[in-house]
Amino acid sequence: MKINGLSILVTDVLLAAITLRLAWGLLLEARRLKDRAIALWCGGFCAVAGSVVLGGIWRVFSASLDADWAPLLRTGTMVLPTLAGLLFLLGVLHGYSGGRLRAIVAAVAVAKFALFSLWIAVNDNFSLVVYDSVLTMFVVIILCTWGAWVQRTPSAPWVLAGLLVSMVGALFQQGRVSIHPHFDHNDLYHVIQIAAMYFLYRGGLLLRDLEPVPIDLEATQQLPIVGEE
Repeated sequence: MKINGLSILVTDVLLAAITLRLAWGLLLEARRLKDRAIALWCGGFCAVAGSVVLGGIWRVFSASLDADWAPLLRTGTMVLPTLAGLLFLLGVLHGYSGGRLRAIVAAVAVAKFALFSLWIAVNDNFSLVVYDSVLTMFVVIILCTWGAWVQRTPSAPWVLAGLLVSMVGALFQQGRVSIHPHFDHNDLYHVIQIAAMYFLYRGGLLLRDLEPVPIDLEATQQLPIVGEE
């Protein structure tokens, strides 16, 4: 099996492992507080980790992939980042908005994701993922800016910091900035993205659903006894 870049594989695995570990922390907090916003944020982290793993496999082992599996893997590398963006957007919607605004934006976001998934199933064009990510990030930034400026929510500055660091990493990647011949722009992006995921993790821990739906996992009342008046 031919390996195209060992350093990419190492940084991919590192980013995916750290992201999954942070997702576990979010899951524990979501279960403790029974908070839907944190649960959605956790789902976003899992989708990011999945996209990193599939992307690493594609870049490193693309020359040795079976022809039947390669298209499915390629599609997964495009769908999962979009799914992550959707879950992050839904998370901030639950944290910073409510009512009709939340319902409308969430419905549009879900419909966009469904159409996007169908489109990339027949069109192998990664630039679509970039455009979708930029659009989603723009909406999330608007919501977080509103949360930080008007609502004074403690999670918003962390989320904005994470997005800012992520954008810096993307600029370095697109500019093909590297610090060593054996540590290219993709490796540098992965390392920067680890810092971004930590900031997003801190923001996710502070998310709270503005309109929580009570979830009672345990019975609080005794069952009626037949024949008792």
